[in-house]
Amino acid sequence: MLVASLLFPRTLWALLGMLAALLNAVLRIAIVPALVVPVFDNVLGQNNLAGLGRVLFIAALITIGGALALFFQDALLAKAASQIAARWRESLMSRLLKLMPGQLPGSSGGLAGRIVSDLREVEYYYQYGLGTLVAETASLLGILFLLFRSNAQASIYLLLLTLPAVLASRILGQRIERIAQTSQE
Repeated sequence: MLVASLLFPRTLWALLGMLAALLNAVLRIAIVPALVVPVFDNVLGQNNLAGLGRVLFIAALITIGGALALFFQDALLAKAASQIAARWRESLMSRLLKLMPGQLPGSSGGLAGRIVSDLREVEYYYQYGLGTLVAETASLLGILFLLFRSNAQASIYLLLLTLPAVLASRILGQRIERIAQTSQE
């Protein structure tokens, strides 16, 4: 349940921040078809320098929109991160204060330090990780869509070439996970 609440936040600020991250990713993907294709096809290919101003204006609008989306993504997710961490901190502290001193596991100072450290990690995830997760996932899906739309066969070959890298990453990740688990035990 904790993982689900981390991945799918229920605060308005987090949802708005995720929407801003999605907009940021879409605008990042849109810059290539909006700028590169017209420049190479119309401006350079047909030597139509009159169309260059319009293409650059559209690219500037997309760039400014992406910068604003990134600003709102960071600001909204930072606000959500502080609210979520504060809510969890208050909930945990109220539970701890209700316990009798003999019921606390280990030293209460160590437990309090661990709570603060863990809450900072959650706050950091919301502020930086969640926006990146949404934006990069949307970017990847958008790029795959554009690749398949332009040339499906070449896209399939490209994806097949990535399978060895994915397999190697998975094996390496499993080894690192085993080593980390052993060191934690």
